[in-house]
Amino acid sequence: MTLSIPDEVMASSLSVSTKMTVAVAMNHPLHTRAEVAKLLNITRGSVNNAIKKAKLEGIDIDTKSIDIDTKCIDIDTPYLVGSSSSSGEGERKAQTLEAKPPTREEVAAHAVTVGAEAIVDEFYDTYSERGWMSKGEPLQNWKAMFRWWTKNKAAAPCVASRGKKRMSAEDARYAMDAATYE
Repeated sequence: MTLSIPDEVMASSLSVSTKMTVAVAMNHPLHTRAEVAKLLNITRGSVNNAIKKAKLEGIDIDTKSIDIDTKCIDIDTPYLVGSSSSSGEGERKAQTLEAKPPTREEVAAHAVTVGAEAIVDEFYDTYSERGWMSKGEPLQNWKAMFRWWTKNKAAAPCVASRGKKRMSAEDARYAMDAATYE
């Protein structure tokens, strides 16, 4: 396969793999990002990150690809984003379709309601670095991910933080032996 890489991509400060990914996406504008990922044998998240980095560098990527499966959509039927229902399901769908990343203040405010103020910075910094993506997919509900972090990523209390001195295994055995002979 012959691949032409535009000069603006070559002159950018992007990594070689990012330049390659962007070049393939630019050379195949009608391919979806999933198809570009399959061509390069990488994840779709890697393709998304590469395109995002290129756009931040000011590189115009004029792709006409879309990330939805159009084989399942009836073109004649209008797609409604939300509907007026009392259950709030339409609002929930509209919220996930927008999926804008939260600010640090929003995360901190949510942490106060959940009672997990200690992990706000780690959570926000981690997902900001990842581009608010998880497993190669955009994070749909950051509050649900934050709840998962409060259960699974909460820092275990350190022995030294309780004022106790840490000791080696050998010292612990010695202390146990001394206690049994007293």
